[in-house]
Amino acid sequence: MATIFESINTHRSINALSKHEHIVLGIIDAIDAGILAVGDQLPSINTMATEIGYARKTFVKAYTELKDRGLVISKSQKGYFIASTHTHRVLRIALVVSSFNDATGIIYTSLKQSLGIRYHIDVFFHHHDAATLRTLIETHRAGYGLLIVSPIIDTHIASELLQSIPPTKLVVIQHLIELPKTYTTMTVQIEIAIYQKLVELTHRLLQYQNIVLLCPNRIAIAAPVTTAFRRYLKEYDLSGQVVKNSTLDTLQKNTAYFCMDDALLWKLVKQAQKNEFRMGKDIGILSYGDSPPKALIGDGITTIAPHYEAMVQKIARFIKDKVAATVYIPVRLRERGSL
Repeated sequence: MATIFESINTHRSINALSKHEHIVLGIIDAIDAGILAVGDQLPSINTMATEIGYARKTFVKAYTELKDRGLVISKSQKGYFIASTHTHRVLRIALVVSSFNDATGIIYTSLKQSLGIRYHIDVFFHHHDAATLRTLIETHRAGYGLLIVSPIIDTHIASELLQSIPPTKLVVIQHLIELPKTYTTMTVQIEIAIYQKLVELTHRLLQYQNIVLLCPNRIAIAAPVTTAFRRYLKEYDLSGQVVKNSTLDTLQKNTAYFCMDDALLWKLVKQAQKNEFRMGKDIGILSYGDSPPKALIGDGITTIAPHYEAMVQKIARFIKDKVAATVYIPVRLRERGSL
């Protein structure tokens, strides 16, 4: 173990570095030199403090940073161990979301492009199941430097679980959940946004005799979307209804369909093609969430979608600055030929 101490001591003459940086860089150098390998145990904090002469809290801070980078893991009652030799990584990030969908793909790709190869990102799925989310958080909150979490529908349980993670290690992509201001949240004001975008589409929606919202109850944002939709119908004196199940009844001509679920959307498109209904003529289609395929079908599907690329830029800023904030994600309307 003396060689680890020597590796740390080589950095002590660099006045520009803090004490905890002496430790972090010394251990990284020891890994790069082959002195430490995966599975090797590091000296205890007490041993380090005795040998190097720094305060225990300095070593706690250093070991925590090494854990955040994914280089070190801690085992209860056993100590700290080398977990990886990928020393080029600055931070290990867990992206915890409901499922793999277009939004997840956009967020993951944008994060990779924005942060670069020095940041490692793993993706986990909770499928809106409280037990799964609890297991994921309890398993990964110590091994990752940052968790980016899209909560489950049950906001009470989600709030409890999320507050078990230190605020500096958590970004919440959420719509409805309440958290202390010490946490960073990326929030879509969904009810306001849906209403405003429907208003902007009034010149198109007036061409249809009826407007149907396809919004299954299993969707996390079903309640605020339904409220916004009903408000819009009432204020503009339009005919329409909400369909809350996941099935699709017979399509009606001269009807505009606002689809909140991609699985239902593709069924809708397929049925329209089978009936030889022209999208944008015989029926209208509006979809929540955007993706490349939606721009390519027919003359394109009109979409209302959070600007996830802008959100990722805010997350990248948080990673660098560690300043908590409530960020409101902008929502974009893309008008295409389906409406």
